[in-house]
Amino acid sequence: AMLVDADLKDWFWPFAIQASVHIKNHVPSTALPPNSTPFEMWFGYKPNLSHLQIFGS
Repeated sequence: AMLVDADLKDWFWPFAIQASVHIKNHVPSTALPPNSTPFEMWFGYKPNLSHLQIFGS
């Protein structure tokens, strides 16, 4: 879906996966304590999300 939404060719799929995993690690997970992210559990502080942008932009 990320490739289609960004109108990118199939060979961009590794970058789409990398971006997807990065986002998943920076948003809260129900498997962790309330409002905690995998990033926060690993590094001990909340992630800075100011660098995130729409994939393909």
